[in-house]
Amino acid sequence: NYLIMEIDNLRTFPYLTTYFDTPDLIFYNQHMRGMGERFKIRHRTYLSSGTSYLEIKKKSIKGRTEKRRIAYPSEFDGFDERALSFILSNTEVEPDLLSPVLLTSFSRTTIVNISSGERITFDHNLEMFDSQNKKGFPFLAVAELKKEMSSGPSFFAERAKKLGIRPMGFSKYC
Repeated sequence: NYLIMEIDNLRTFPYLTTYFDTPDLIFYNQHMRGMGERFKIRHRTYLSSGTSYLEIKKKSIKGRTEKRRIAYPSEFDGFDERALSFILSNTEVEPDLLSPVLLTSFSRTTIVNISSGERITFDHNLEMFDSQNKKGFPFLAVAELKKEMSSGPSFFAERAKKLGIRPMGFSKYC
């Protein structure tokens, strides 16, 4: 039912992500308190292609996630004027308060159901770094089902349920 995504003979792609937050960790606390509307600001580099983006993810009160991004240099050296404007126009946080708080690296493999358009990403080799610690999760894989609500039932979700695998929330930042 699924095909594995392959680009230039590669099926697994490494990612490097830096998450930003305020000194009082407003985004972390929004997530942990389950606030209806919350944000994440991150700089993500797709290491196999070298492309990078500054991204803002907004979760709405209805639980929908909206992602906005702008191309941004892979060697992050602070926010330039374009980034400051992007942050100000998409969040209510003062960009000068933001600093890098967590770096994550992982590898991603994606499968696609051509008939329904659903995608399932598998993130593995997850490592997290902050200013004092490094933590790896060599035996963890995070599967995320991405599909339109109108696309009908998911073969993957039905199979996972039969195997006793239940959906749960997970954030690489939190």
